[in-house]
Amino acid sequence: MIDDMRIHYDAVLRDLDTKCADVQQRVADLQRQLKDLHFTKANISRMMDAPTGATIHTGTARSQDAQRYATYSVRWAILYLLSESSSPLSIQEISDTLLAGGIRTSATNFSNNVSAVLSQMKSKPKAEVEVVEGKWIITEVGRGAWNHIWGKQAKQTRFRRISSYGTETPDALTSGATN
Repeated sequence: MIDDMRIHYDAVLRDLDTKCADVQQRVADLQRQLKDLHFTKANISRMMDAPTGATIHTGTARSQDAQRYATYSVRWAILYLLSESSSPLSIQEISDTLLAGGIRTSATNFSNNVSAVLSQMKSKPKAEVEVVEGKWIITEVGRGAWNHIWGKQAKQTRFRRISSYGTETPDALTSGATN
């Protein structure tokens, strides 16, 4: 009798393991789709808000788009923010703006992370940022780096097509591919 119950419970556990694996796969698929949707949304927002000189924000350069920096590294997001800002920004202003703009971080103190990245950007042989009266500004080298990054991002986005479930397919215009 005990052996029969053990066999039964083993079968139930195997079935539950299979169901768990199926659910985990569906969740992973949905997370990928959600990530693709956020990426697409951020790309479209960046295309609409491309830094052109005419789009200059004042003060802390706060974005109305809560996902503006969601797909960027901290360095790229700092370059983006400082390239738009019409005035120098403190580390706290930069940190708060990036967090409000959706940048992803697991840092306990994001301001410390931003400070470290700014220090690295300043200590490069050709500094991308500099400090003016305790606040940070972008240098011409930094602006050139951002324009190079932005140009690549915009170019890649122009030649992508959004599929029926929100994922992007490169070169879909020329190949006619669909997902």
